[in-house]
Amino acid sequence: MSDLMRFTIGFVISGMVVLLSASGLLPAAQLDRPAIEAYLPRAAEISHVASPESTSQPLSLEAAVRIALDQNPVQRAAREGLISATEAVGAARAARYPTVSLDAQYRRWESHAFLPAGLSTSLPTDIIGPTDDWGLGLNLRYTVFDSGQRRAEERGARAKQAVAGEDVALTRQDVIYRVHRAYYALLAAQDSLSVAKSSLGRAEDHLRLAEEKKAAGAVPLVDVVRARTEVADAKLAVVRAEGAVRVAQADLDAAIGLPADTALDLAAPDAEIDPPGMKDLTSAFDIALHSRPELKAALDRIALNQSAVDLARSSFLPKVKASARFGWRDADFVPEDKDWSVGIAVEVPVFNGYLSRHQTAAARAELRKAEDETRALVLAVQQQVTSAYSRLKEAYQAVEATRSLREDAAESARLSRERYAVGAGTLTDLLDSEAAFAKADAIMVEAHYTCRVAKVTFQKATGDLKSGVDR
Repeated sequence: MSDLMRFTIGFVISGMVVLLSASGLLPAAQLDRPAIEAYLPRAAEISHVASPESTSQPLSLEAAVRIALDQNPVQRAAREGLISATEAVGAARAARYPTVSLDAQYRRWESHAFLPAGLSTSLPTDIIGPTDDWGLGLNLRYTVFDSGQRRAEERGARAKQAVAGEDVALTRQDVIYRVHRAYYALLAAQDSLSVAKSSLGRAEDHLRLAEEKKAAGAVPLVDVVRARTEVADAKLAVVRAEGAVRVAQADLDAAIGLPADTALDLAAPDAEIDPPGMKDLTSAFDIALHSRPELKAALDRIALNQSAVDLARSSFLPKVKASARFGWRDADFVPEDKDWSVGIAVEVPVFNGYLSRHQTAAARAELRKAEDETRALVLAVQQQVTSAYSRLKEAYQAVEATRSLREDAAESARLSRERYAVGAGTLTDLLDSEAAFAKADAIMVEAHYTCRVAKVTFQKATGDLKSGVDR
C-alpha cells in the first residue's frame, strides 16, 4: 500500500471519529482525556517545591510567591500575550519598508489570433504557438503615502503592547494576592486545628477530673456524662479543623499552580503583627491612580481606540504606491531578453458602500466607551481604596482587642478548673469558662488572619503589592 493511500485512509478514519464524537455516538471524554492530561503538572517537575533552597526547610511566603510566578499557568499565559503583542508591533512597523520578491515562471501556451474583419495578414495561419515562456524577475513595491494608515496601525499595535504589559502586571498582582490569601488561610486553618486539639486536651482533662471526683463521691454522674459530651464535641471540632486544613492546602496548591494533592510545609508566621503603617487616604488615592495596572491599561485602551479612529479616517484619503520590476523573459531556458517596468499609482477612494463612514463612526463610539469606562474605573478604584483602608484599620484594632480578650478568657478557665478541683465550683462554670476560652482562641486566630489579608488587600488596592510583602 502506498504512503499516499495510507494517509488518505487515516484521514478518512480520523474524520469519521470526529463526526461520531460530535454526533454523540462516541463518548467525547475518551478522546479528550489524553489531551487534558497533557496539561496537568507533573509531580517530578515540582519536587523542589517544598523549599526552593532546601527541601528540609519549610516553605516561606516569599518562596511560595516566587514559585507561583514561575509555575502558575495564568501568569505564563499573560507573559506569552505580551510577547505576541510585542511581535505585532514589529509586524505593524514592517509596513514602513518596501517589499521585495523574486519570481520565476514557466508556461507553454498556444492562442488563436482574432483579427478584425477586412484586416489581412501575411501570416500563413492565425494560430500563435505553441511556444515556451520562461521568466525570471525581481519585484519591488513600496507605499509612498497612505494618509497616515501605517502610522495609525503602528500606534494601535504599541497601545496593544502597552495593554498587554499592564495585563501582565495585573495578573502578577492577582497571583501574588491569591497566594497571600491562600497561604494565610492555610496558616489560619493550621492554627485553628491546634486550637481544636488544645480544646480536646482540656476536655479530656476535665473528663479525667470529673471521673476522679465521681469515684470519690464528690460529684454526681451527670458531671461525668457532661464531660464526656464535651470530649465528643471537641473531637468533632478536630475532625472539622483537619478537613479545613486539607481544603486550605488544596487552595494554596492551586494558587501556586501545583497539583491539588501537593503537601507543603509552611514556615511559622510571626506571632506579632506589625502596625499597618498606613498612609493617609488622600496619598493612598494618589498612589492608586498612578500605580494600578487596570488604570494604566484603561488609558492605553483609550490610545488604542484613538488610533482606530485615525485608521478608519485614513480610508477616506488617497494612497500613493510605487512599484518596480526587473528581470528576463524568453522562449528559451535560460531567458536573455530584458523585461523591466517602473510605475507609480494613486488610489483615491470614491465609494465603498459607506463602509469607511460606518467604520469611523464605530471607532469613535468605541473611543467614547473607553473614556466612560475609564471614568467608572477611577471611581471604583477610589471606592476600593477607601474600603480597604477602613477594613485595615478595623482589623488591626481587632487584633489589639483580642489579645486582652484571650488573656482574660484563659485566666477565667484556669480559675474555674481550680475551683472545680477543690469543690468550690460547678462543672457548668468550668464548661462555660472553657467554651469562652476556646471561642477567644478562635477569635484571635481569625483576627490575625483577617489583619494579614486586610494589609495585603490594601496594598493591592493601592497598586503597591510586591512579591515580598511583609507578613
